[in-house]
Amino acid sequence: MSYGTPVLCDFGEARIGTENHAEDIVPDVYRAPELILQIHWNYKADIWNVGVLTWDLFEGQQLFQARDAQGRLDDAQHLAEMQAILGPPPLDFVQRGDWNSDISVPTYNLETLEEKLEGNDKGRLLQFMRRMLCWSPDDRATAKELLFDPWLMEGLFK
Repeated sequence: MSYGTPVLCDFGEARIGTENHAEDIVPDVYRAPELILQIHWNYKADIWNVGVLTWDLFEGQQLFQARDAQGRLDDAQHLAEMQAILGPPPLDFVQRGDWNSDISVPTYNLETLEEKLEGNDKGRLLQFMRRMLCWSPDDRATAKELLFDPWLMEGLFK
């Protein structure tokens, strides 16, 4: 399956990649865990954002709803949805942020949410997603590493 070459645009909110930041960025459902927990962030927040956006575009629905029962944005619900997808966060990551909630964790994961692919295609997509969707920014792949991911490269050579 190929949809053409991706194009980067709109650098209005660009930041220096090697610096840490604290201000809010990105629409709510695309926020990385470190943004929700008010931990300083760097360019790896963009890697998370690309992962969530990739899912939303490919699957045709948002990965994270991040809303309470009344439809209001809810950080605790957002983190619970992240925990369903990623498993529990590492203790050292939790200790760096503002984490205090007893909201229940949904019972789905990436495997059960992904319904468009099967077999190796599904496995490669999920592996690609897991390289971006990690609790700790240090565990996320770089943009250069993702550029040569097998899931992306396969479409170029078909």
